[in-house]
Amino acid sequence: MGPRSSDPPYVVSVRELCRFAAKAGDLDRRFTPSPTAEEGQLGHRRAAARRGADYRSEVRVEGTHRSLAVRGRADGFDAAAAHLEEFKTHRGDPGLIPANHRALHWAQAQVYGWLLCQALALPGLRVSVVYLDIDTQAETPQTQSLDAATLRAFFESLCERFIDWADAQRAHRAQRDAWLATLAWPFADFRAGQRTLAEAAYNAARWAARCSPRRPPASARRWPRCSRCSRRCPAARATRRWTSCST
Repeated sequence: MGPRSSDPPYVVSVRELCRFAAKAGDLDRRFTPSPTAEEGQLGHRRAAARRGADYRSEVRVEGTHRSLAVRGRADGFDAAAAHLEEFKTHRGDPGLIPANHRALHWAQAQVYGWLLCQALALPGLRVSVVYLDIDTQAETPQTQSLDAATLRAFFESLCERFIDWADAQRAHRAQRDAWLATLAWPFADFRAGQRTLAEAAYNAARWAARCSPRRPPASARRWPRCSRCSRRCPAARATRRWTSCST
């Protein structure tokens, strides 16, 4: 079952698209020693400060393919040189970075490359993955010159893999929502306080608010919360339901 024309596009970040569709080889992505997120951001800013006047950092890009919308921010782009850079901070010998990490890094760089080519009508780009040692500030660039057609083909191949999964998720959600629409209260009537609790749980699910009642016994809380939260899933476009009841 494919997406309906009335369905909103499935939105995914460049990073998540590549993690899902470009992952290959060893699935263990752990690598140490690695910088913290804050150290990585500082390294990016220092590297960008060494670039020329035409250099732009954190360039927002987005594009679509069929029912999929892809968004992200490219680390750096020199418009005059048509040169895209994707920085990856590390510590130590860059030769020790595993091949499965490098493949994901290149996948991200190529996706950003196509989105920039599409946005700026460029025939091609120089695309670099720059490994930046966070301690020494030494840069190890790996660069390729790629035409727009090659970048587009790579981008669309990743999107097709993701769309196959996303369509299956949409079909599953449609079946779930149809079943939840028929869900009825399983008992003859509410017990004392259960209707108020059910209404509070429904509205909390609707507005993504918090509902933490403390009313014994646990069974008197659990059923109305589960029932009303489940029925609210389709209208709230929720992908999953979490219900927690303390005893």
